[in-house]
Amino acid sequence: MRAYHFTKDIRKNFYSFYRAINATNSILCFDFEDSISDDYNDNLIHAKNEHRNKIIQEIRQLESMDTNFEFGFRINKNSSENYKDDIKALNSIVGVQSIFIPKVESNVDLENVLKDIVFPIEEIIPVIETQIGFDNIEGILSLKDSRIQKIAFGHCDYNLSLGNFPFFHHDSSEYWEWIQMLNEICKKADVEIINSPVLGLDNEELMIYNLKRSMEFSQVTGQISLCKRQTELIHSVKYNMDFKDSVMDTFENEYQSIESVLSTFENYRIKGKSFSIDANRRIISPHEIQMASLMNEVK
Repeated sequence: MRAYHFTKDIRKNFYSFYRAINATNSILCFDFEDSISDDYNDNLIHAKNEHRNKIIQEIRQLESMDTNFEFGFRINKNSSENYKDDIKALNSIVGVQSIFIPKVESNVDLENVLKDIVFPIEEIIPVIETQIGFDNIEGILSLKDSRIQKIAFGHCDYNLSLGNFPFFHHDSSEYWEWIQMLNEICKKADVEIINSPVLGLDNEELMIYNLKRSMEFSQVTGQISLCKRQTELIHSVKYNMDFKDSVMDTFENEYQSIESVLSTFENYRIKGKSFSIDANRRIISPHEIQMASLMNEVK
């Protein structure tokens, strides 16, 4: 199992951090969309550009230290106003290993992006994260390109597209039914799956349970991670823990009510971001917040 470690930004002593992640055979990834809050309103496009430019500037400075840098990037959707600048920025640096293409819903969506990525790259990873994308995945994978070896699953956006509340996460049977369906389709297409991130950053038991369950599916070979400890577990954990059939009963989703989602978001909101991280270091995704807000409006 290989980790795709998503980090928020370039940090102090970044070179040492990169080397530590690289030592686990993981790909260090940046998100150009980065869940930047709509609080920016008309300046949202500018905020995303600043975020991207800061990352690219720092990577260019690091290139002189290590010519073997390899990074992954999640770009903005190809219909967004930031998309062309994302592609232009990636074309200006070396070491682009992986590009995650968000919200792919058809082979036309994907084909348009493939035409724009003309620089050398190891893998282009369509992210399946809406009901339309899920329903059209066989058509999406019918588009043959040697750079498409894997897809990624985004379960929070998928929950939102289905109108679910509360959301189904890795501790639910519904989640693994989705993975089972993806696995069957991807097996026929000879494409691998990168599993959606576990939102409980410090919930090691849930993370290990997720990794153990992932081993049941032949095509799940990658896992998105959101903190260094998750990445270390993906790299080193021994998947021999004895989980009982009722194990999911021990992982309670605290956010079963509209009020719990909205109040936690307000209490733990991160300035400039559309998500929050509670006292237990569990991420409340922008998708859960959006769904809770919609349901609150119609109460």
